[in-house]
This record gives sequence, C-alpha cells and structure tokens, in this order.
Amino acid sequence: MLFGLFRLIFGIAIFVILYFLIKKSHSKHKKLYLIINFFVSVAISTILALIPIENSFMTFSSLESVYDYTHIENIELVVNGEQTDFVVSTLMRNEYNYSIFPKTDKGWKIGMASDIKSVSTSLYGGASINVYRYKNSNDYYVSVYNSDGGPLEITDDRGSVFQSTEQTVYKLNQTYYIYYAYVNSFDDQYELIINGNTVKITDHLLH
Repeated sequence: MLFGLFRLIFGIAIFVILYFLIKKSHSKHKKLYLIINFFVSVAISTILALIPIENSFMTFSSLESVYDYTHIENIELVVNGEQTDFVVSTLMRNEYNYSIFPKTDKGWKIGMASDIKSVSTSLYGGASINVYRYKNSNDYYVSVYNSDGGPLEITDDRGSVFQSTEQTVYKLNQTYYIYYAYVNSFDDQYELIINGNTVKITDHLLH
C-alpha cells in the first residue's frame, strides 16, 4: 500500500530534517523543540493520509492499480457504476471492506473512505439493506445481507444487476450471502423484490 508508505516516509523525512536543524541550533530549548518536531511530523503524516493529493497529478490506468496503491486487502467483487466503481474486499475471513473509486475519461482516481456516505439502513425480515453514495454524485450502491442464511432471489424496480459474495460458517453449517448492485439516481420510491415480495425500503428504515 504505497499510499500509506509514502506518507510515512514523508513524515519521517520531515522529522529527520528538523531534528538535525534543531540539534545544530544554539537554542536553549532543544528538548522542547524536538518534542514539538515529533508531534508536528505525526500531524503532517496524519493529515496527508486524509488527503489524496495524488489525484491532482496522477490517474491510474486500471481499477486494480489504484486499489493496490491504496489497500492491502484482496478484491472479492467489483460493482461498476457510471462515475465510480464499488469494491468489496477482504483482509480477514468473513470481514468485508467497502471502497469507492471515481472514474474519469483517462482512468481511475483515489477514493477515500470519507467520500462514502451511508444513505440509509433498513431491515426486512432477515435482510439488512444498506444504501451507499459516493459524495454528492448520482452513483448509489445497494447491499442486501441475508442474516437467515441461504440465497435470496433479488431484483429491483430499476433493472439493476445484483452480484453476490458468500460467507460460509462451518460451525453452523450455513452459508450467508451479501448482494450488491449499482443504482443510478436512487430515490424514495426505490423498491426491491426479495423472494417475490416487493419491499419499499423507506417503509423499513432504521435510519
């Protein structure tokens, strides 16, 4: 994950440069300045970790390349949107991480976790339904997790294409499925069809 490595190296470089400048100075407060130097270097690295400055001068040729630059997890599934791509990844067994990467005509840009907005969470039977949005764009992504186990027959009123990941819990001899789909211009009238039942998710909101 070069994104984090570069920021760590930059923070260390700032600390080392200031360290030697402080050591060479004739100040009577070197110890205090060294302590301040440490916290300043950490603060700079932390701030840079929240700002994808690379987006101003870098465009990645593939989704895989921008993902590898920013993450160490394994990609499990990709949902393609109009302006973005939604990536489901795993670092440890049965633990999923979500990322969204913006697209341009020339390639992909870095997306930050802070750019992902949780639009709504709803519950219908054993199905937990979450809707995510990238910034203020029209790119929305729906996830449906079946906590009862087993597959679901799932579509929506927009003709979205649903893909799924699965988690097998061997102790319970059960497989759990999570379904994902891209939805353009999601609104309050959006409906899912789960196992033949029409679900208007705004009627089942938890938030």
